[in-house]
Amino acid sequence: MKVFERTKKMPASVGGTLPTESRSKTNEPKPSFLERYNQFLSRPWVSSYNLLGKRIARMVPFFDDLRPTLLRSGKKIHFEAYVSLIVLTSMIAFVGGFAAITIIGLVFHGEILVILLIALASGLISGATGFGVMYAMPGSAADSRKRNLDEELAYSMSQMAVLAAAGLPPERLFRSIAVSDEESAIRDEAQTTLRDVDMLGYDLLTALSNARDRSPSKQYADFLEGFTATVRSGGDLKKYLLSSAKEIMELRRIAAKQLIEVLGMLAEAYVSMLVVFPLILLIMFSVMGMVGGNVGGMSVFSIMAIVTYALIPLLAIMMIVLLDMVMPRR
Repeated sequence: MKVFERTKKMPASVGGTLPTESRSKTNEPKPSFLERYNQFLSRPWVSSYNLLGKRIARMVPFFDDLRPTLLRSGKKIHFEAYVSLIVLTSMIAFVGGFAAITIIGLVFHGEILVILLIALASGLISGATGFGVMYAMPGSAADSRKRNLDEELAYSMSQMAVLAAAGLPPERLFRSIAVSDEESAIRDEAQTTLRDVDMLGYDLLTALSNARDRSPSKQYADFLEGFTATVRSGGDLKKYLLSSAKEIMELRRIAAKQLIEVLGMLAEAYVSMLVVFPLILLIMFSVMGMVGGNVGGMSVFSIMAIVTYALIPLLAIMMIVLLDMVMPRR
C-alpha cells in the first residue's frame, strides 16, 4: 500500500514522460495547405500512399504484373505507393471529367438527365485514360532506359577495358564509371550498384547480380553475367571487356545498316504518298472540274479541299510517327 501511495503521489515530471511527449507532438505546427500542395507536386506517390495506402491494400495483388516493370524503369518508388498514385490519378481524372461536363451542361441549360449521363461517360473515359497513362509510364521509362543502356554500353566497356589493363580491381572499374561527369544511364546503374555495396552491405558480385535482375536491357544483363563469371573464375577482364565491346559494336554496325535500308524505304514511301499521289489527284480533279460533274454527290472543289487540308496533313503525320518509331533517340 505504501508503494502504491508513493507512486500515486509521484509528481508529473517523474512519471509523465509519455503525456509530455504527446503534448509536444500535438503542439507542433501543422503544415500549411501550400506546404502540403508543394509536397504533393514534388512527391505525389507519398501523398497518395498516405491517403489510400491502407484502403487499397486488397487491390495491390491485381497489379503484380506491374512490379517487375516498375523495378526495371529505375523509378525509386515503392510499389504500393505507385499503385496508390495510379488509383488517386484515376479518381481525380474521373471527378474532373464529370465536374467539367456537368458545369458546361448547366451553363448551357441542358437537361439534367442528359447532362448526368454525358458527364458520367466523360468521367469514366477520363478515369480510364488516367489509369492507362499511369499504368504505361513505367513501361515507357523502362524502354527508354533500355535504349540508353544499349547505346552507351560499348563505350563504357571500352573505358573499363583500358582501366582493367592498368590493373584496377573490378569494384574500382564501376567506381570510375559512377564518378563520371557525363550524365548517362550506365553511370546511374553503376551508382545504384555501388549504393548496394556501400550502404546495404552487399559484396560486388551480389550487387551485380541484383542489377542484372532489374536491368531492362538484355545486353547489359548479359554483360553483367559475363563480368561476374569472369571475376569468379579469375579470368582476364581486359580480354572479356574488349571482346564484348567489339561484339556489341559489330551488332550496332549491322543495326545501322538496317536502319539505312529502312530509311531508304521510308523516303520512297514519302515521295510516293506526299508528292506524287497528291499531285496526281489534284491534276485529275482539276481536269474533272473544268469538264464538270460531281464525285459521289460532292463537288470536285470540295474533294480537292479535303485532299489538301485533311488527307495530305494526315499522311504527313503518319510519316512523322513512323520516323519517330524507327529513328534512335540519340
